[in-house]
Amino acid sequence: KNRNKYEDAPVLRQITDGEMKFRNMCTSCHVISGGIAKIPNAPQIGPDLFGVGKVRDPEWLIRWLKEPDIMLAEKDPIAVALKEKYKVVMPNFSLSEMDVKSIIQFMENETIRLEKVAVKREQKEKPARTVSSL
Repeated sequence: KNRNKYEDAPVLRQITDGEMKFRNMCTSCHVISGGIAKIPNAPQIGPDLFGVGKVRDPEWLIRWLKEPDIMLAEKDPIAVALKEKYKVVMPNFSLSEMDVKSIIQFMENETIRLEKVAVKREQKEKPARTVSSL
């Protein structure tokens, strides 16, 4: 007798368009972990994108995701430094403005989520204050 009922199934979170695009186009070279998430077999091809929205100008990041090849051809200093450091060139995926913004939103949300995980982990690891420790 099948006891599994649809009504009893756990609710799954919705995967955003930005997350789907990131998974399909970015995860072969990038992770978002900041050392917080342990990602087995994580690629080491491109930089960890944890907090990228905090370290890169938003307009630069939008343009980089839309046309990295053009920025390299124009000798953008950050683009050139990334190429020199990682020895690979990010492909131009012909992303629309909406695609780019959805990917950036996902990266920002994932950074926030992982920061919360880190805070919870730190709170669990701190020894509880007891009367004898005061």
